[in-house]
Amino acid sequence: MTMPEMLAAHAAAEAQSAGATYRARAFGAALMLVSLLGMGFFLSQSVKAAGYVADKGTVTVSECRTHRTVSHRTREETSCTGVFRSAGGRTVRDDAELTGYYVPGEKVRVYREASDYSLVSLRAFWGWLCLVFFCLVLFSRGLVSVVVGVRAAAFHELLAAQQMLKRTPFADYVKWLVLVGCAGLALCVLLAAVSP
Repeated sequence: MTMPEMLAAHAAAEAQSAGATYRARAFGAALMLVSLLGMGFFLSQSVKAAGYVADKGTVTVSECRTHRTVSHRTREETSCTGVFRSAGGRTVRDDAELTGYYVPGEKVRVYREASDYSLVSLRAFWGWLCLVFFCLVLFSRGLVSVVVGVRAAAFHELLAAQQMLKRTPFADYVKWLVLVGCAGLALCVLLAAVSP
């Protein structure tokens, strides 16, 4: 290989490396944006699951049915119907449908959005909050890609990206985002498991 060919190959490699850096940073920015949107959505759902919503009440279960869905595999899903009564008693609807099995006559705390009924419970609250903390961990992963410019897909690449991150002023921020995200996720999973 002659000297001009070597210089041309080196310039092409540098251009390809710069393109990969821009793609990695764009990937990181997109991941940060998606995780922020996810955090906002999941946080609003967790607030609703805690009962801080306008149209909440109870569904008195009248009957339950098991539906079999046949596609590439058979799946059974149980749904129950009943009467929704708002907390103030002003709204009564007899078309309420819940997913899951409940005993006929059981009163289930729910909130209503349009024609959908969702549970109001601590377990649902902690479940939605788990997803908020998971999105926080994803946000920190996107921040690493933006700051370092490397999209680490394998474990050894992630370790190299962490070493590169330590040379930037963002290292402590990313460390605390990951620690808070992982600790919050673990705590929420534990609380969701023991909540009624």
